[in-house]
Formats: sequence, C-alpha cells, structure tokens
Amino acid sequence: MAQIMRRIVVALDDSADSRLVLEEAVALAASMKAELAGLFMEDSTLLNAAQLSLTRHVNFSGQRIEPLDARGLERVLRGQAEAVREALGRAAQRHDLTWSFRVARGKASFHILAAVSEADLVIMGKTTPAVTRRAHVGTTARLVADAPRGSILFSEPRLRRVLGGAGAIVVVYGDGPHADEVLDRAIHLAQSTAKELVVLVPGDGADPSAVEARAHDRLAEAGVPARFRRCAKRGCEALAHALSMHRGALLVLAQDTPLLGDDSVADLIERVDSPVLVVATGDAT
Repeated sequence: MAQIMRRIVVALDDSADSRLVLEEAVALAASMKAELAGLFMEDSTLLNAAQLSLTRHVNFSGQRIEPLDARGLERVLRGQAEAVREALGRAAQRHDLTWSFRVARGKASFHILAAVSEADLVIMGKTTPAVTRRAHVGTTARLVADAPRGSILFSEPRLRRVLGGAGAIVVVYGDGPHADEVLDRAIHLAQSTAKELVVLVPGDGADPSAVEARAHDRLAEAGVPARFRRCAKRGCEALAHALSMHRGALLVLAQDTPLLGDDSVADLIERVDSPVLVVATGDAT
C-alpha cells in the first residue's frame, strides 16, 4: 500500500496549546518519516488595531493609558514567530526530520486551507483557550471544518491523545464511494504509529456483514489486524458513543460520510473529545 503522508503542515501560534500541537506533529512526522512544515499564524489583530489613532491600552501598573505602538508590536510578533521556529527546529533535529517554517499574517482559516494543496496532511489545534476546564472549538477550526479540503487533523492538544495515549485509531468505513481511500489512510496511520485499528461500520445499512468483509479483505492485503464495531445510529451523538469505549482514540472519517446524519464536521469536533482526522475526497479536495 502506498505511503500516503510524506509532507505534514502544522498550523502554529504563540499559545501554550500550540506548543502541544507541535509536539504531536513532530511525533507523527517522525513515526511516518515525513517532512514537517511549520505554518505560524501571526496574531495581527493587535497590529491592525494599532493602526487606528484612537486605540489605547492600559499599562501593567494600571496607572496610565497609552497609545499602542505599531512598531513595538511588530517586534513582539517577530519575537513570537522566532521562538516557535526555534522550538520546531530543536524538536525536528532531535528526530532527524526535514523541516521548514514560514509566517502568515491575515485570516488564519484562509492560510490553513491554502496549505492543504501543498501537504498530505494538515494538523491544527481545534480548541481555543478557555477559563473553564473544558475548552471550546475555536472559530478558525469551525471555518476550516466546514470547508472540505484535503486531509486535516483537528488535534486535541490538552488531552495529548494522538500518540501520547493508549487509544486506538477508529475509522468509519462503508459510507460513500471513498470508503477505501479513508481506510487506507487509517491503515497507514496504524502501521506508522503501532496503534490498534478499530473499523466502525454503520449498522443500519442493508448488509453490514458484506461491508465488514470488504474491509477485512483490504486489511488482509495490507497485513494489518483490526477489530470491528457496528454503529446502529447516525449523527454526532452516535459517533461519540461509539468512541466512548476507545478513550483517547483518533477518529478518521470522510468529510461527506453519511454516518454524520444531519450534523456537520464542525458539530462533530465540538462534540467529541478525541482528535479527528477529516478526509475530504473527490471534488472537495
């Protein structure tokens, strides 16, 4: 079976969660012997605000209100990018990875989706920082999830579950014309990461046994063992329930899988705690 993921792009910023996403991306690239490209998303919100003459900020002492300094902010942004570049370089060197790094300014979702065309896999964190214990899916992740392109892994950085945990890789199979393509990607991940593979088959179809047999043949060809589980219902709740027995699992599914029912991929990544690899196929790529 062909090596599917040779180049991985990881979307990064200056947050603590992003450093965890970087660790996951480095580990995944190392396991696959893939090239890793860092895409640093510069936070240009403050810089844009600094261009407005009425924009002010309160200094740390709280005693003065001062204008934002655009040049000072530029230096801060450059410093953030350089710190992340150095972190990527050190991690890549430890694993003997080929790596690159670039900075993008503007709408993060635009740059992330544009990166899909130059990579076999794009990795991004799905959560945004929160004061509560449970973080919420960020606006950028929702925008990317609703725009089918290539293969995008929505990481769950605070749970460190792609490679750091003992969970399996769970792949949805049997829905739509691209089931084999999605299964191949899951097989490649399982082979590279030495993870257990669980094949989730819709149980409300005409003949689930025939679907399982077809998947079994493809797995046998690749020499990868797997367990099978049937999902009797459709929608995010059904998928979340199916994943509950495989805590820490990575879910792999097609963007257009009917198993989502009336729910969207954005709904799914909000609902499940697991990282989710979404594969857009056919005309969506």
